Amino acid sequence: MIRLLCLISAIVTLSDGVFYKSNSTDLTKCTSISYSRTGSKYKEFHPISFKNDVKNGSLIFDFHFAVLASSDAHILLTQTENVTKQDPAYEIVIGAGGNTFSDIRRMQKSDVKASVNIKGLLSALDPRFFWIHFTKIGTQGLLEIGREGNSTSFISWLDPKPLSINFISFSTWTAIEAKWYFDCDRSGNEEEIEKRLTTLEKLRRNLLSQYDPMVRPVEKPDDEIKVLVTLKLDSLKMDERNFVLNVRGTFKFTWNDAKLKWSPQQYGDIKNLHIFRREIWRPELYCLSATANSASIFDDSMMIVNNRGEVTWNTHFEVDVFCDAMDLRKWPQGNYECSILLSSVENSFATLLKLNAKESSMKTLGSSQWIVTIMESIDNFESSLPINFNITSSTVIHSDIFFSPLLVTSCFLLLSFWVSFKGLVKISMGCVQLVIETLMVITLGNLAPIRSDIVPLMILMYSWSMVATAISLMISVMVINVSRVKRYYPLSHIISNILTTRFVKTVLFLPDVVMPEEYGYLGRNSLPKMEDKDQLFWLLLGVAIDRISFIVYSIIVCYMIVLYIITYK
Repeated sequence: MIRLLCLISAIVTLSDGVFYKSNSTDLTKCTSISYSRTGSKYKEFHPISFKNDVKNGSLIFDFHFAVLASSDAHILLTQTENVTKQDPAYEIVIGAGGNTFSDIRRMQKSDVKASVNIKGLLSALDPRFFWIHFTKIGTQGLLEIGREGNSTSFISWLDPKPLSINFISFSTWTAIEAKWYFDCDRSGNEEEIEKRLTTLEKLRRNLLSQYDPMVRPVEKPDDEIKVLVTLKLDSLKMDERNFVLNVRGTFKFTWNDAKLKWSPQQYGDIKNLHIFRREIWRPELYCLSATANSASIFDDSMMIVNNRGEVTWNTHFEVDVFCDAMDLRKWPQGNYECSILLSSVENSFATLLKLNAKESSMKTLGSSQWIVTIMESIDNFESSLPINFNITSSTVIHSDIFFSPLLVTSCFLLLSFWVSFKGLVKISMGCVQLVIETLMVITLGNLAPIRSDIVPLMILMYSWSMVATAISLMISVMVINVSRVKRYYPLSHIISNILTTRFVKTVLFLPDVVMPEEYGYLGRNSLPKMEDKDQLFWLLLGVAIDRISFIVYSIIVCYMIVLYIITYK
């Protein structure tokens, strides 16, 4: 990878300001070198010496440096080396905003005091030389920055409350590597030093010296640029409650640049060149389907161009997009339709985006809950490329986890119809089941999608189970009342005859009660004798109601189990 180097040579003097006639220096005479790969962060702080006795109108320090960078050369002047972003400091930014303007700030990344719009102050091919003067004028301090060879500053600011500058630090923008040269000897003649260029540097100079990244690289103004898009997924993470899908992966963009062609034989058989994105034209892409930050989903990575002018840009991305539910009835095994809509800010017909479906891969790395089942794109959609894909859950563990408590409470519900009428166990079992089902409904309600017109089957089954449990409690209260409250009148002969038939006793597993000709008489294999034989048939009625409820509820539970298997398996 061709790395951008920021070469800064500094000379700190204790005399009046010096203005050199030449715009270069012999960097081999710089005795100190340090590297910065922090990206907008200041880590190394270097002390600066000053005059102890400063008179009004005298120069405090004179600082000379050279920069080789495409944009964003950052210099920080501080009172202490232990500085935070909230501490007062002087931050000088040259070539900010893609090498279009420069700032003087009273705090890191904020509190801009002076700004000037000058394009092209920095270059990625040749070092640019500058000076910084800080002069004490009465109680004020004048900070000036100018280009070497010119005694007039291009930006300055008069600070009414000047800071005591004791340290200096350097950084650049994200993805730019910086190399700093200090303590450079500029004594002797000031003749221009011829720069010895390697074959690679000559190629870069010839290709990029006159290249304007703001102009589309086409031979004719009406020619369109076809950008081939290849998508490879890394991971998918779905927020089902808000219908938001987090997508991580890699985009590969490929297009032809008519300005970047050369003969490898003339440049040492070099066929590929690594170029930073701000040095050449690149499609300005946005993700219109993103929930936020549609322009900042791509990494600031390098591009590769070959001798035929084919540019390849591989960039990692992370974006959150909204999805539409396809079948929420099967939640938590959801099926969703999502879309990544890429769009260019170029003229509608100037840039044509096309998906390379053959090389695109929708398989995520490692294990993932979600898998892509269908992917399609719409070509010739002006300057946009909609990439539509359907995702579905690859695991059934969540539905099994949610269904397990329902199965357990259903079993307890059926067992409650076989519990004795005496004591509080029968009612207690029903109450515990109702509490568990209520908690599960509340939990599922907090997890289920909020933008849905369809209630998931899992929530419906718990709702049905709550209603069934409430009805079973009423049945239990009625059965207890029928069996335990003493009756002073006999049960209807018709009902008694039905309860004592062999078929009913066999189906409902009723005790062997013989219905005599005279009501109230019990046979040898009957229930234990009771003082009130009329009450015995009321007790038999309660047992019959429990058995009938057990059969009905068993059918309902079996239906729910079959419905669950059909829906989720």
